[in-house]
Order: sequence, then C-alpha cells, then structure tokens
Amino acid sequence: MDLEAAFLQAISEQPDDDVHRLVFADWLDDHGHPARARFLREQCAARPGEEPPDDPAAVSAWREVLPPLSRMTIGWTFRRGIPEGISCGPIDATVPGAVRVVGQLVGEPAAFAVPTVREVVLDCKEVVEYDYDKHYRPLEDRGHLDADAAQVLAGLPLLDRLDRLAIRHARIPPVALETLLASPRLGRLRSLDLAGGVVPVSVARAIVDSPVAARLRVLRLPGGFFGYNRRWQPCVEGDAVAVLADAPTLAYLDVLDLAWNGLTDAEADALLRSRHLAAMLRLDVAANVIGADRVGALRRRFGTVLVRRPSPG
Repeated sequence: MDLEAAFLQAISEQPDDDVHRLVFADWLDDHGHPARARFLREQCAARPGEEPPDDPAAVSAWREVLPPLSRMTIGWTFRRGIPEGISCGPIDATVPGAVRVVGQLVGEPAAFAVPTVREVVLDCKEVVEYDYDKHYRPLEDRGHLDADAAQVLAGLPLLDRLDRLAIRHARIPPVALETLLASPRLGRLRSLDLAGGVVPVSVARAIVDSPVAARLRVLRLPGGFFGYNRRWQPCVEGDAVAVLADAPTLAYLDVLDLAWNGLTDAEADALLRSRHLAAMLRLDVAANVIGADRVGALRRRFGTVLVRRPSPG
C-alpha cells in the first residue's frame, strides 16, 4: 500500500476525526498537490451546517488520481475534502431505471476500490421511453426497484462501509425494501434517503420495522416537482406520517425531512402527538399546507422546523 492509500485507509477508519485529513493535507502540500491540500483544509474548516466552498480545480485534481468511473456513472461526491460518495443514474436507456442503476453500481469497481466511500446515491428515475414507432421520447418518472434488484443490492460488500444510502425516484415494494434493510451489511447505516419515491403505509412500516430503524439519525422522504411536465409528486402518503410518528424505533432520529408532500394539519397533529420523536433536532415540513398555528406548535415541540426551501428535482 502506498502512502496516499494508507492516509485514505486511516481516514476511512476514523471518518469523523479531522486530524488524519489535516495531516494528509500537509503531506499533499509536501508532495506537489496544493489544490487537493487547499480543498481539504477549506472543507474541514467549514462549520457544521455551513456550505463548504466549491473548488473545481481541486475536484479535477482528485479525479486524476481516483479510479476512473464508467461513462454511465454520475460521479464522485466529496465531504470535508475527501471522496466519500458515488452517484449512479439516471441515464438514457430502455432498461428500467432501478435495475439499471443497481447494475451500474455492481459493475463500478471504483466504488469498491476507494476506502473512504461511505455514501451511495442511486437515482432510479426513468429518463426515456422507447415507443412503438421506434422513437425515444423524453420521460421522467419513478423507476421500479423490484425484489431481485433489492437482493443484489443487499449483498454488495460496499454496503459494509455505508453510513448514508439514497435511493431516489423509486417505487419500492415493501418486500423489496424489507429485503434491502434486513441486509446484515447495513450495520453502519445512519441516513436513509428515499426522496421522490413512493411511501404509503406499507412502505413506512417496512422502514420502522427494519433492523436499521433504531440506528437511523436521518430520514429523508421529500416529494417534489419532476416528470416530463414538471408535475408535483408527493413521496409520503398522509397516513404514513402517523406510522413514522408512532414508531419507537425512530426515537433516535435527529433529522426528519417531509418537505413537498402536501401534508395538512392532520399530519402535523400526528407528529405533535408522537411520544418518540422528542430528541429530533430538525423537522423539515417546507412546502406543505400546514396552518401557521400548527407550524408554531411544531416549532415549540421540535425546535428547528423548516417551512421554506426550493423544490427538489
């Protein structure tokens, strides 16, 4: 193992300790990589909740030394100066979106080669449709993650390292989600993001009854505007909010994102009645139709309550 790989391995073993990152930055400076060194220091210096500065030159320098990604993969994501995530999909293809992006991840050796990767984002959005006249037409809709694709995903060794998993714009049947979240490889998972998907009561129950539920600190379930005509599509069905609010397994959540779901005072009341979400640090109910009095009550109960934010795509 060369010295740079040894630094990345040390960072992967203590990802929340910036000492290794800053020592690595000094080493990069001493070995002719000032852009990456600067990027590391600037990102580590950002305060919690503060957006770290962009540095395209440093990201480009990183990509020159990272394993090459296939053309079908969106790319790397960086946190505190280090490549910590990989994103797959969507791409123009006739293969169903969710099956395609799981296949991308399985066939992406770079995701397995970099020890600091702790996050995977799978965008399962359907991008094009092949019609009967042999023409492609633009389409954006949710992909379908079936039980077979979930089983493949659940068995990936990469999951051993993940603390953040996002599966966006996907219809996931309860049995498929149960299969995935029951994977013994998800022992480090702390953040689950199903943005733009479909979460009825049955899927909400699959989340709260899963082995990972009690370890989750972040649960993101926002809807948004997407599709060929940019139509609004909620993620969480109203009755599912009560399932989440009544779940003792979610007692350790720090962040719950329910933005852009068309939630009403009834769903706000379900959250207010919850005996299990008292420790939550941030509740995002932006762009719902909750009355001002309920918003005030949510703020008194939960502290930081977000009520405005741009629509996710």
